[in-house]
Amino acid sequence: MHDYKEEVLGSKQKTYKNLFLVVTLLIFLRPHFDFTSPFLATYFGDLIIIGILLYSVLLLKLQIYASHKRFLSISVLFLAALLIPTAVNSFKPASGFEIWFDYGKIVYFVALFWYLYFLLIRIQDRVTLLNKLMDWFFFIIFVVSMIQLFAPPVIGDLIHNLYGTTKLRSIWTGYPRVYGTFYNANWFGVYLVFYLAWLNSILLEKKVHFIAYLLRLILLVILFVVAGSRTAIIGAIICLSLQFLRVKSLHYIIALFLVGMGAYFCLQFLDLRIELIMNTVRRFVSVWNVFMEHGFVMAELNPGRWDAWVNTFHRFTAYPLFGCGSLEGSIPHNSYLYFLNMFGLVGVAIVFMSFLLCIIPFGSNKVCKPRPSVISVWKKGFVPAFLIMSLAADFLFTTQVMLLTVLLFVASLLSNEQKSTGAIRTSGDV
Repeated sequence: MHDYKEEVLGSKQKTYKNLFLVVTLLIFLRPHFDFTSPFLATYFGDLIIIGILLYSVLLLKLQIYASHKRFLSISVLFLAALLIPTAVNSFKPASGFEIWFDYGKIVYFVALFWYLYFLLIRIQDRVTLLNKLMDWFFFIIFVVSMIQLFAPPVIGDLIHNLYGTTKLRSIWTGYPRVYGTFYNANWFGVYLVFYLAWLNSILLEKKVHFIAYLLRLILLVILFVVAGSRTAIIGAIICLSLQFLRVKSLHYIIALFLVGMGAYFCLQFLDLRIELIMNTVRRFVSVWNVFMEHGFVMAELNPGRWDAWVNTFHRFTAYPLFGCGSLEGSIPHNSYLYFLNMFGLVGVAIVFMSFLLCIIPFGSNKVCKPRPSVISVWKKGFVPAFLIMSLAADFLFTTQVMLLTVLLFVASLLSNEQKSTGAIRTSGDV
């Protein structure tokens, strides 16, 4: 009888792991078919995830930590409250489908958060599994990026059909820019910072040898260069600073300095010696030169993006309370202005109140300072960098990018609980 129970438990663990693997595959390696419409190329992976979610949620026996029930209640209240500006804006002439589509994305993010939670809560070795997946996915993405960069015959065409060619440039154009499995160089840049934060965390928590770390870092630096995302470089600097400078260890700080100097001289070498990549490298150099001359003045660093910010803000001021509910075809290049424009000050207040409800303890919930772990160090490096990067691009409503943050927050929530309880204890079915 005991052997039978162990066999059933092992079978269920395998099912949960397989479901988690499929969803994470669709987050990191989702196809962006070049032969379909831009809409389908962008959201095909999300449509499959939604189908998996709707189907498998009927089969799962849902469990939740008792201390996490309030987070589930807050997320439901958050979605209900956000219906107010959504409904108001849906009656505006220029809005309609657009506001409901963005609200639907928020519902999707919340639903997937809890779906991943209900999967991971049943997987005993979830951190080990996540670490393995991060490594496997990175090497696959690196190979895809190199194929995009050099565009070899046959396999190059296959990768182009699978992951798209929109704004993709091989090295043979003299101005290369690739994006791996993320369909957009700036989206790809967020992933690179996401992986960098994880890579630093396993080093700082002594989960990887320094040589293995350095080899992965070299591959990562190559991807940062060929992605050509200046936003990603800013995010990487913030991430590295926050993760390494807080460590009271001189050799880590020296290592960070040497890596930074090595990357700088590498860029200088590439700029002078490799003509095929010269224009991409100069994207970074030109911004640095402008920064050194004018400081952090966005109108000088990127005039086009500054104009987009100003135009979006002026549109928001026409309907400050509930927002416009529509971008009218414009691209704000700023996640916060995007949200303000769609949901107004009421939407911002709802987000702020929901955040306060999550961090303020109630009743028997105690605030425990979690011990450093791979997940906590990872989050402390990535989240601030992502928040700063969101000033320069529309990330908050980009599904593939946001699902990275959803995954990290689910892992963080469960990691903190496991540390405080020492074991998985659930409150039963919900």
